[in-house]
Amino acid sequence: MWSYFSKFGIASFSLCMFVALLNFVVDPYGLWASNRVTRFNAHKSELDKYEALFKVQLAFRKSWDAVVVGTSRARMGIDPKFDMFDGKDVVNLASGGQPYEVSYRLLSNASIKPGGHVYWGIDLFPANSEYETQKVWREMSFSSIEKYKLLFSAQQGISSIKTIYKNVKNPRHFVCEREANWFDIDTGFHCGKEHVLPLRVASRKSEIGFANEEYFPASNRKFTLDLVGNGPMKYVQAAIEFVKYNNLSLTIFISPVHVRQLEVIDAVGLWEVFEKWKLQLALWAGDDSSVRILDFSGYGNETSESFPSESQLDSLMSNYYESSHYKPSLGERVVNIMVSPLEGKNLSSTFGALLTRETVRSHLEQIREDRKTWRAKQSDEAIDVINNLANSIFKPELTSVVIRSQE
Repeated sequence: MWSYFSKFGIASFSLCMFVALLNFVVDPYGLWASNRVTRFNAHKSELDKYEALFKVQLAFRKSWDAVVVGTSRARMGIDPKFDMFDGKDVVNLASGGQPYEVSYRLLSNASIKPGGHVYWGIDLFPANSEYETQKVWREMSFSSIEKYKLLFSAQQGISSIKTIYKNVKNPRHFVCEREANWFDIDTGFHCGKEHVLPLRVASRKSEIGFANEEYFPASNRKFTLDLVGNGPMKYVQAAIEFVKYNNLSLTIFISPVHVRQLEVIDAVGLWEVFEKWKLQLALWAGDDSSVRILDFSGYGNETSESFPSESQLDSLMSNYYESSHYKPSLGERVVNIMVSPLEGKNLSSTFGALLTRETVRSHLEQIREDRKTWRAKQSDEAIDVINNLANSIFKPELTSVVIRSQE
């Protein structure tokens, strides 16, 4: 009897050790930075499903000079290997639909060197108090030891086997290439891919999604901007206090979405919210030199690139995958402005404008003027956005907007 249990124990232990070794060597979720070998584990085909886990563990992998947090816009647009970062250790922890709470928890838990920098690619939709945090983030443990627990996971073992199979079947190198559509395991950057759908079709679909899901969640069709209570904006305040206390610098940059996305914000009745949100960011930053608010949204040349017509099915854009996500080509310009000293900067430009208590109101007025100019020149594009929403399932009469402020 004892011999049976002894053999069973040895077999179980051996199996656990085999699974742990397999998971470590294959590293299907990119947790260990194990050697990547073509036809074996170079392409992490299972990582997309475990992006949150990957980003949390990446935050602890080493001491970083700078971290990037934010939504998928920053995830696909800001490459830590840009020359402008001057060879520094930069990590991109941005993720799809990242809530403000998660951005704060990532930047406050990440290993950042003293005097380091945080770049927060911020967007309006997670500022909504009604915005729902994804289940994977609600259950996520922000602990560096989590990956050790997963070494013995049977589920990860299955992912390891799938990873090997897919690499053998479709060999790919781990370098971030144009059509890769996968993660750079070393930096967290998501290598984008052009849409299968024509650009205009993909953009229309994205814009309906933002109107009908991101801005007004299906649960109550409500957008609440809470500037005084316990809404998501409190995490922006917490981030500002965190960097000041820990001798870090923070640049909050508003994403350079295409002007079509700004037209969506206006069409669904959120322009006042949009402006109050920017105003509050500027007021909270105050006069502290360690915190900067830069606005890359607007109606300038950079964000108003012409869209291919419906007949131009295969045409691509220089700066955008579709109206929501900007390409690294535009991300490079964003980073170049962010890392440059303010002295000598064209502060009158709306692209990358520094928002302060003194400048924010005139900046908002300038964008409104630029919007009038753009609409006069591109009336067909503006009408296309409105018609697209009108022909969708979005029903503005079922939505409501609440602004809670001290005013």
